[in-house]
Amino acid sequence: MNQIIIIDPKHIDKEGIKKAAQIVRTGGVIAFPTDTFYAVGVNPYDPQAVAKVFRLKRREVTLPMLLLISEVEDLKQIPIEPPPSFFPLAHHFWPGPLTIVVKVANRFPANLKAGGQTLGFRLPQAEIAREIVRQCGFPITGSSANISGQPPSSHVEEVIRQFGNKIDLIIDGGNTAGVKGSTILDLSCSEPTILRKGDLPWQEIQAFLKVPLRFKE
Repeated sequence: MNQIIIIDPKHIDKEGIKKAAQIVRTGGVIAFPTDTFYAVGVNPYDPQAVAKVFRLKRREVTLPMLLLISEVEDLKQIPIEPPPSFFPLAHHFWPGPLTIVVKVANRFPANLKAGGQTLGFRLPQAEIAREIVRQCGFPITGSSANISGQPPSSHVEEVIRQFGNKIDLIIDGGNTAGVKGSTILDLSCSEPTILRKGDLPWQEIQAFLKVPLRFKE
């Protein structure tokens, strides 16, 4: 049977969050709500924990994970290699449904980066997700809580339907508001590229950058 903690997003139970963070710190897997859909969270510095997520989701090992942070300032402690446009974009659109892909140093496990040199980062609007990151003291994975190819989960019942009792702890924060998921913008290449159209309209990003965007073919 899954361990489920109900947390009101407007009145967050810090003890429940601490319990979730402890599970992450000790190599476990949690599911929790973001501002788009439910996500699966583990310690990104633990290769075995990351491997659990790939197995749970039946995710292709060629697809890197994304990481959630609690504040833009968290990135000062992470070995990223951002282009000049990164922090202006982050301060303008975060918190919100935008994932930004940048180059990272080798400190992260290879399976997290799918053997490449890039990772996506997102600062979600959902306070539950951000508080978990704060309690952990490091970013956590934020891949959607669904088996690859299946619809993302917008409530706890969908998480349980897809994963059964394979999640160590599920935080029930009610239904999420996502429609498409986060928009994914790749800044690791020579031209800003939209890898996925999501809840943040790409036109707003293009207007902010004042350059044409490319789109993944």
